[in-house]
Amino acid sequence: MYKFTIISLLYLATIALAQTAYCEDNETINSVAEVKTMEDGSYVNMQGYIVEKLEDENYNFQDSTGNILLIINNEDWEGESINSNDLVEVQGEVHNGWTDVEVKADLVNKYTPRLKKQLSQK
Repeated sequence: MYKFTIISLLYLATIALAQTAYCEDNETINSVAEVKTMEDGSYVNMQGYIVEKLEDENYNFQDSTGNILLIINNEDWEGESINSNDLVEVQGEVHNGWTDVEVKADLVNKYTPRLKKQLSQK
């Protein structure tokens, strides 16, 4: 029982540290132009608009610096209903292809300044 308690506490501590690192890394907003120059596998946090659904899970994402292909699996929408007028925040991973760069989304949310402010005060 004692070993189980220690292992559980270590596990919970590891999760807490990982979440802290995850939040700190994602405070920076990356522009599309910047993302297109990043290495394959880089984790990004972008703000902009999903302006067009292309096919299947492929979307055209746009900010003031350009457009990029965004891949969003159905479960990554987190139940959000988003249209092309909604400012969104996308967290995901850069995938460099032979001729283009795309972002595989891990999370897509409508951008809410109130929520962002609350998170930054913690």
